[in-house]
Amino acid sequence: MLRIYRLFIGIFLGLGVAVFSYSQFSVSAPKLANLYYRWDIPSGELPQLAKWDVVVLDMENQITNPDKLRELKRLNPNIILLAYITAQEIKDNASTNAGTMRRRLASGIKADWYLTDTTGKQFSFWPGTKMLNPTDICPTINGLKWNTYLANFTAKEILATGLWDGVFYDNTWGEVNWFTKNKGDFDKNGVAETDADAHWRAGMNELFNTTRRLAGGNVILVGNAITKEYANSLNGMTFENFTDQRFNDAMAALKIQLTGSRLPRTIILNANTSNTGKRTDYQRVRYGLGVALVSGNGVYYSFDYGDKDHTQVWWYDEYDVELGQPIGEPISLNGAGQFREDVWRRDYTNGIVLVNATGVAQEIDLGGDYEKIIGVQDPVTNNGSIVSRVKIPARDGLVLRKTLAGTQSLNNIVFGNGGFVRFFDYKGKRARNGFFAFADGVVGGAKIYLGDLDNNGLNEKIIATGPRLEIFNSAGARWFNDLPFDGGSNTNIRLAVGRGANKQMQIVAGNNKNGQINLYSYFGELKKTVYPFDKKYRSGLFVAATGDAVLVGSGGARAGEVLVYDNNLTKIKKRFFPYDKKYTGSVKVAAGDINGDSKTEIITLGKINGKQLARVFTLEGKKISEFVISTTFASTDLAIGVLDVNSDGKGEIVVEGN
Repeated sequence: MLRIYRLFIGIFLGLGVAVFSYSQFSVSAPKLANLYYRWDIPSGELPQLAKWDVVVLDMENQITNPDKLRELKRLNPNIILLAYITAQEIKDNASTNAGTMRRRLASGIKADWYLTDTTGKQFSFWPGTKMLNPTDICPTINGLKWNTYLANFTAKEILATGLWDGVFYDNTWGEVNWFTKNKGDFDKNGVAETDADAHWRAGMNELFNTTRRLAGGNVILVGNAITKEYANSLNGMTFENFTDQRFNDAMAALKIQLTGSRLPRTIILNANTSNTGKRTDYQRVRYGLGVALVSGNGVYYSFDYGDKDHTQVWWYDEYDVELGQPIGEPISLNGAGQFREDVWRRDYTNGIVLVNATGVAQEIDLGGDYEKIIGVQDPVTNNGSIVSRVKIPARDGLVLRKTLAGTQSLNNIVFGNGGFVRFFDYKGKRARNGFFAFADGVVGGAKIYLGDLDNNGLNEKIIATGPRLEIFNSAGARWFNDLPFDGGSNTNIRLAVGRGANKQMQIVAGNNKNGQINLYSYFGELKKTVYPFDKKYRSGLFVAATGDAVLVGSGGARAGEVLVYDNNLTKIKKRFFPYDKKYTGSVKVAAGDINGDSKTEIITLGKINGKQLARVFTLEGKKISEFVISTTFASTDLAIGVLDVNSDGKGEIVVEGN
């Protein structure tokens, strides 16, 4: 799944805080896979498919949709694309009416390579197909058996295109006699094999090893079966229909894959609706996801319709939670051996995962406060509450975040010391629970910025107390200490912090008394002073900044307006009235990518008819959304900012009532 971490810095307390961003493709949990077996890819589903970490697509797509495969790579450069091909069967009409790749494959298949019983009758596992013979004693024709012919086809016709990262071999069972029932004649001598499973496994390993030898050691090979076999030959196995299997048996097979499969480990745990199509069975979704997250690195989770139709792009609330990396090993409530039926927990850098694999509901003491995610699909379970104990139904799972309150202060955003902060998405929906933000050793009400100003990997500190501005390096030494504006003790500085044209951090400072804005280097060197409205303007300004712009909001006594400067305060690129020209109140501003489109949005806050009205605009001034801040804050001097508190690549709107 494509996830982009961005560091957001937003305006706070009307102080305007810059937003700068960098991006990297996350390896954060949950890791997700999509078994998407369509022979085509609708253009409208490309952006959705790109969100998964691993996508299995039918090999025919390299003929019908090569540009779409490339587009998936462009949208998500870290995506793993696996070509789907069956290891032991082919469609009955493959040589005539099937896709191009299947016709090519069928053209080289010899009659003696079909799997038959002692009477010569062909086996069929799936309707409309005939089984082939991947065993090590399949007849050799022109130097090839079925398994080596398939390996050559895979390497030369599929992987050589450069469109794929590897291959998904379907139906790579660990045994076959459960199906052939002592009737399989693999070497065509008229006698049933007494060691059918051993020959089957030897032939499968030959298929995998020959494919790897021909295609290169870095190719990703994934099989499909709930089996303990082939760990040394494959990068992982797909555990299809996992939630329909006995937990202890499936987990025993999974444990072997977790310890023995090749790197990069690519194990797919597929839960599904058991072909019922009930995509809203959220408990089933959580149960499978919980098992995958508890199991460990290298396990990718998949949830879809079932083995009769792997073509879905269903997305669930839990998928958007950036849990980070696992901390330590999974632990069980009752000390069960790994992995037996029990309640299992695994801690991550940003939260915890619980899964109840037993047949009865279980109550768990979490040992501290955690935050339920705020969901729209199952709001009863995912209601955002702070909990220290939870009750989990049988065969269910739960994803919990660490509470923000435990952090006390906030990094990379200006906040008022001791103010209560709340978090909203761009439509006004609560995104996280609020808390009182506070930094020790700083007077209450002071404006604080904590962040890495000089790129040394450590946090520096900016403090604005009334009219005084101070900057401290990471060792606590003072870089800057001054009263930059006239106006006396009633002057309050408003700040923004962001990257300038030279990519270095810079500070934008306005105030509540006049129309002056100062632009400083990160250590306090004055670079520029501007008066956006004129030197006579005495109602103060609000400021924000991004890597590509500095924003100014008027402070009242004139039509409420937003000015969008370039990032060195040289040129006004855009100006607009976010409410209407009759509105003469203050316009507080913030900025950041808050809807995940990789573009900067502008957020404004004005008091209209006694209500605090937030509006979201594009950088060009086109309105996207608006919402009223709750009446709890209506009589308070609110401030807004932007910060990615969910680590999901989208900033949240931060509202503070001081």
